[in-house]
Amino acid sequence: METGFLYRNGEVSLKDLEIWYDHGLVTPEDRITICETNGERSIFKISTLINLYGSEAPFKLIPLKPLPTPRSISSAPKKAPPPRASGPTEPLKAEAASPVCPRIIENDKFQSSAPKGNGRSFLHGYIRTSRHTEIRRNSRKEIYEAMKDLEMIYNQLPMSYIIKKFDFLKRRNFANGSFSTAICRLCNQTPYGIELFFNHLFSEGHIKLLCHFSISMQSICWWMEQFQNRPQAIPAQIPVIETPKRVVEVLETPPIPLFYSNTSNDIRKLSTFDISQFGFHFAQLQWKYGIYLERRFSKIRIPDFCNLCQEKVVPNHFGMTSHIFSNRHLNGLTGISKSDLNFWNNYFKLEVEMEQVPIDVKKRILNFRSEY
Repeated sequence: METGFLYRNGEVSLKDLEIWYDHGLVTPEDRITICETNGERSIFKISTLINLYGSEAPFKLIPLKPLPTPRSISSAPKKAPPPRASGPTEPLKAEAASPVCPRIIENDKFQSSAPKGNGRSFLHGYIRTSRHTEIRRNSRKEIYEAMKDLEMIYNQLPMSYIIKKFDFLKRRNFANGSFSTAICRLCNQTPYGIELFFNHLFSEGHIKLLCHFSISMQSICWWMEQFQNRPQAIPAQIPVIETPKRVVEVLETPPIPLFYSNTSNDIRKLSTFDISQFGFHFAQLQWKYGIYLERRFSKIRIPDFCNLCQEKVVPNHFGMTSHIFSNRHLNGLTGISKSDLNFWNNYFKLEVEMEQVPIDVKKRILNFRSEY
């Protein structure tokens, strides 16, 4: 005997119940009756099931978890009519509803510890019936072999590619004190860092749980695409001796003022007045072709990620300057060098108030005054 459902004292299949729920014909305020395999019946409010098992598939995990104390029912079941849509529209028949693919929530995906407001739970649902149990057992070997193939491909990837491609898996600390990190809801573990993440993903314990809950092959295919769709290495070309080589000068110095934190003990933190002044002066800049910042930044390596703010930066003179003078970055700076402050104060004065000064003169003034 399989787990059955009653809606308005009428018998309804799991498929019809999911179709009604998916189309909003069954609301969280409605009640359903669950007929378990041992003959017991229980009435539950759908909102209670959503709180227990998540809004994605609130009916599929029944009755795997402890449920609230039920109210007894003795009425004989009859075929439940499909619910009517609210408003003046015609009633929607369950038979006419568009087909709904079985929704399998993929547990091997890792969820951020800061879930979205309307996000759905990453619980994996399945039905406790003999037919589905047989399907689940038949797919375990396939899932296990697919995960092992995925692990083999992962082990062949260069670590530099893995770190760059999966940078989003690292723990993020934000200026307001919150953080975001990867969490395995299936194993209830938090693998900090990219390497620990994949060590856990391919661990025997995690793979066994994926097989036990019949994880969707679509999820494994997603990881396969991430591993395989990587840029191919450009083959090294044999240089021609007669061809002169073009030398592009890329300097590591001078560093970008106020981009890095804890560079000096001169100033512990910027005041509110300093931050507002910087914001005012930055708004006065005119971004014309050939300005001093463009020439200065063209000769240095501009980072594309800010470790202080834990976010990506557009690697050009406008993107870098815009990020430096954002409120988030300025408020997060600590251990600030006076020379960094002098550089930007002098630059704003020269660029805004002394616009006609030649660039080479600006460069000489900035290099001299920034040290004092």
